[in-house]
Amino acid sequence: MILLITNKKSYSELSNEILSLNIPIWFGSKILHQEELEDLRNNGLNVTNFNYKIDDHSEINLDRALQTIKEHHPGDIIHVNKLSAN
Repeated sequence: MILLITNKKSYSELSNEILSLNIPIWFGSKILHQEELEDLRNNGLNVTNFNYKIDDHSEINLDRALQTIKEHHPGDIIHVNKLSAN
């Protein structure tokens, strides 16, 4: 399983559990500062940070991110943690 986090609120809700996860975690751009990403990596997590923001409500934008993840993790399930629509 792969975890895609698209916004800061989702990260905040999962931050306590993230350290115990032994799965690759992908973040949209600017959710975490570089130092925070490095801290997660230093704790043994497989963390990747997109260089663009992932818009929770743009199907095209989200599909682009998912396609990139699928290229790196073919056949794995991707769990998307995003904001629900208003």
